[in-house]
Amino acid sequence: AKNPKGIALTCVDPDAFVDPIQSAIDAGIPLVTFDSDSPNSNRYAYLGTGNEAAGAAAAKYMAEVIGGSGEVGIVYFAGSQNQEERASGFEKYMAANYPNIKVLPRVHGGDDETSSSAAAASLITANPNIKGIFGANAWMGLGVGNAIEEAGKVGQICGVAFDTDSGVLDYIESGTLSASVV
Repeated sequence: AKNPKGIALTCVDPDAFVDPIQSAIDAGIPLVTFDSDSPNSNRYAYLGTGNEAAGAAAAKYMAEVIGGSGEVGIVYFAGSQNQEERASGFEKYMAANYPNIKVLPRVHGGDDETSSSAAAASLITANPNIKGIFGANAWMGLGVGNAIEEAGKVGQICGVAFDTDSGVLDYIESGTLSASVV
């Protein structure tokens, strides 16, 4: 409506944005996606992280911290392309490099810290021997940190987040989370 010179858009649901992106382009407004893409759209370009490689980096770090064996989990926002790719990269890296690490089924963390905390808590409760949890974005990482603290498992469960967020950095500084992929 304001006829901007361009739009930069992150697409949590890639297919839901195909038509709105096309509307902008039809109106002569250049549009690029960033962080989370809409590959089936006619956007001009995508600017983002190599999410599978980032997920693999989280897996590599976690595998080393937990000693190459045990159960690990993933808390992510189901349907978000960037988080799906991060989770996939994590799973593929573990499968290819650490046969003694069992990656548990992914857990949907909702779209906020509270939901992701409940999801991570459910992983911890259902899997008392879990050694690590990967939170595929900052909110998921915060939820993982909350759940580790509430379970009294600081120093026992390796929590790895994604992105920088002041809360994530606080959890790393306190030792609740081990790292974050940025």
